[in-house]
Amino acid sequence: ISASIGVTIYPDDPVDPDTLLRHADQAMYIAKQNGKNRYHLFDAEQDSRARVHREAFERIARAVYDKEFILYYQPLVNMRLGRVVGVEALLRWRHPEKGILSPSEFLPAIENSDLVVTLGQQVIEDAVHQLKKWKDQGIDLSVSINIAPRHLVREDFIENLVRILQRHKYLAPDKIEFEILETSALDDLARVSYVIDRCSEIGVSFALDDFGTGYSSLTYFKQLPVEALKIDQSFVRDMLLDPEDMAIVEGVISIAEVFHRKVVAEGVESMEHGITLLNLGCELAQGYYIAMPMPGDEITTWVMNWRPLMEWSNATRLSRPLDDLPLIIADYDHRKWVEEVEFRIRQPMHSGLFNRLDMVNCRFGKWFAGAGKRRYGKFIEYKEIDQVHQEIHSCGETLLKLHDSGRIEEAIHGLTGLHELKGRLLQLLSVIASKKNL
Repeated sequence: ISASIGVTIYPDDPVDPDTLLRHADQAMYIAKQNGKNRYHLFDAEQDSRARVHREAFERIARAVYDKEFILYYQPLVNMRLGRVVGVEALLRWRHPEKGILSPSEFLPAIENSDLVVTLGQQVIEDAVHQLKKWKDQGIDLSVSINIAPRHLVREDFIENLVRILQRHKYLAPDKIEFEILETSALDDLARVSYVIDRCSEIGVSFALDDFGTGYSSLTYFKQLPVEALKIDQSFVRDMLLDPEDMAIVEGVISIAEVFHRKVVAEGVESMEHGITLLNLGCELAQGYYIAMPMPGDEITTWVMNWRPLMEWSNATRLSRPLDDLPLIIADYDHRKWVEEVEFRIRQPMHSGLFNRLDMVNCRFGKWFAGAGKRRYGKFIEYKEIDQVHQEIHSCGETLLKLHDSGRIEEAIHGLTGLHELKGRLLQLLSVIASKKNL
């Protein structure tokens, strides 16, 4: 004789008597599933979490059925050529009460269910239809689509993709790229590699997203036939402040070159981010400085109005990037210092502390007098940089003194000269950075 017992305890399980009996019954069935001849204590907290998850799942399922999910698109550009080359499709939930929700607020609840497959199919269909709309408007773009691991490894994934392409014969398959996370690609490397190879045969490519955040070895990466790497935005965003992030970015770019892959930088949030990436050898980028994600019907106007930056077009790739990381970071510091001077001068009531760096103690000055002198001291431009650097600090200090003495308009008028000096300094830095055989 054996017994399976289900137990729940009031008031830990604060419900009415009928519900208490039902909970005890549920616990009994769990005891049976665990091997019988035992008891199981009902977990009220776990049940509450399960109920919340179930309700969230059901709401998301209803949203999928009701077509509440939409796509936003973020442009991808070639910074050096000044050309818009494509967009990334980004899923959003247009919630009736909560507004526009990002994937982090709904995908975790469905990522281990077939609902993520249904939603993924909708995303592919919607992105393909949007490509047709843009093409009719004279805009020829490619689209990158994030694909869930569960969706990618399904037996019918390739069959469904081929069916979509056959229904849209106007669409060249090479206009579609799927993005997969580095970590998810390793869960079933053989299957993922097979799917990528099959898709490549019909012209559809793959990119490895958020590269650098996982733990894949170069051996695994070599076996994965993706055509592009996307550098995670966390490294790009902080690379001008953190030398380790800068080294990671440079390393990913080098890996992409060794394996003959394209490399795309995410998280470009300033002009300096773009210049630095170009210095390191990365030309393709996306980020808030270029464009925020937007609805599909806004892309055409944005593409027609976007103008490339001269600073990006003129940026020079460094011959030995790792050796020049201090130069890149110090250069960024100097740009920010000039911006802070201007901000201080244009804010008469600004009472915050301002770091009045002298030319010796700023990071640029330290680099210039040390590693910069050893590497570039033999060039005539080095002496010119020294003179311009002195003039920038002198000009900045003069303008700040004018500001502090109440001569605000005079200080603002002098900003033109400060920016001219900054432009001259950056031009000289670009020249020496391009010197070969150092």
